[in-house]
Amino acid sequence: MFTAMHHISLSVRHLETSIAFYEQFGFRAETIRHGVANDYFRAIVAFPDAVVHTAMLSGPYPVRLELMQYAQPQGATLDLATNNVGSTHICFLTADIHAEVERLKRNGVRFKSDIVYIDAGPSTGAYGVYLLDPDGYTMELLQPAAKAETAKEADQA
Repeated sequence: MFTAMHHISLSVRHLETSIAFYEQFGFRAETIRHGVANDYFRAIVAFPDAVVHTAMLSGPYPVRLELMQYAQPQGATLDLATNNVGSTHICFLTADIHAEVERLKRNGVRFKSDIVYIDAGPSTGAYGVYLLDPDGYTMELLQPAAKAETAKEADQA
């Protein structure tokens, strides 16, 4: 029986760049390790010559985020379009999507779209938007319906 989820891991191009990006979402580095090349680690990742720079990030969420920059063997950059099998996205809830989007835009974050009002399905009344991290992983911001309805009414007033 499983008891909890410990972390989600992303392979990244530049560890420090990714740490700085995810700090904008409330994460902080618990540990940063350069040149991880332990035998047990190499066995787990199934690369006998692996050398990895890692960071374990924690934040106000129940799950941690691990970032891994493979120094050896270096991997290929994949097409992380959201419709490709194997791609992923992480969704963050917010009480004020408009303010968060403006803050992130000021910090140079790339967005895939403008904020969208969700008018059908289980999230009716919410607002959502997709954005990209420095490596092209898709991130989602979602303002749940109860807060979104109040904001939409204010927009229309």
